[in-house]
Amino acid sequence: MTPIPSEDSRNCEVAVIGEVFVELQSTGASLTNADSFTKQLGGSAALVASAVSALGSNVCMTAAVGADALGTFIQNALQQHEVDVSCLQYSRDHPTSVVFKARSGKLTQALPYRYADWHLHSTRENINRIQNCAIIYGSGYILWKNPARHSLLELLRVASKAEITTIFYPYFESTLWRSRSDAYAVLKKTLKFVDIVTPTVEVAEHFFGKQSHEETVKRYHDMLAKNVVLNLGNDGCLVSKGNSRINHLSPPGPVNIDSPGINEAFQAALLVATQHGKELETATRFALAAATYASQKNGPELDLPSAETICQEILQTSFEAL
Repeated sequence: MTPIPSEDSRNCEVAVIGEVFVELQSTGASLTNADSFTKQLGGSAALVASAVSALGSNVCMTAAVGADALGTFIQNALQQHEVDVSCLQYSRDHPTSVVFKARSGKLTQALPYRYADWHLHSTRENINRIQNCAIIYGSGYILWKNPARHSLLELLRVASKAEITTIFYPYFESTLWRSRSDAYAVLKKTLKFVDIVTPTVEVAEHFFGKQSHEETVKRYHDMLAKNVVLNLGNDGCLVSKGNSRINHLSPPGPVNIDSPGINEAFQAALLVATQHGKELETATRFALAAATYASQKNGPELDLPSAETICQEILQTSFEAL
């Protein structure tokens, strides 16, 4: 596994660690009946990195692709979004991961072929880069299997030891894990190195089952989470700093959390606001504003403007004044 050569080696303010793949998407028909697909950049972490760049922060992407044409496509797509790819790795043994998606009405089908993305390795170069970042974001999509699991844990551990702020999205899909108890143990171990955990209510329900939102927040704290931002979609967020008080924040407008890229817009905005020193509640309000903006401008791909534009259009204030 070797880093892809890159001329872009600037110091990054934000490091994103996670999955990236090629998404082949069809609309208007099921996967069975689809006869054409559009190729685009895929992977929640990759979309978060692209959105962080659009919002105005320097960001580097740590992920693994194949040493093939699709890996080059991903490298070029990230660079077009001004994402630093100097920590991208490519494998000669595993092809670039691909996910087929078909959307017909409210029905979405996905067929993943995951290869290189979970073959991410923790390298000295990656460790050196994250130690010079202001904030680290980890995606739970790669936590299900080694070596990516070990690599993510190691990079979060190094960041935590260096007192670098860490944010983690605890994605969970039961079919990827040997057992729920295995997933629970790994997530609990991960949260020791995380400052802010940012689940959606759907992810939390898949992991814990149906319960009250307040009980969900408590369950994450029981797993050693320091701060919890539970994304409720159109109902806003619950924000907890580990004390008995849980704050409910409402979005400034409708948020369609089921639309592609909305959660990634939220995660990216929370990253950028936290990187700029905003308090957790303030950073969450900005994240809700970004999700509102993305819902209003919803298109086939996530396309955010600068943080200042979102503040002016959605919150009628400047980013500095938040």
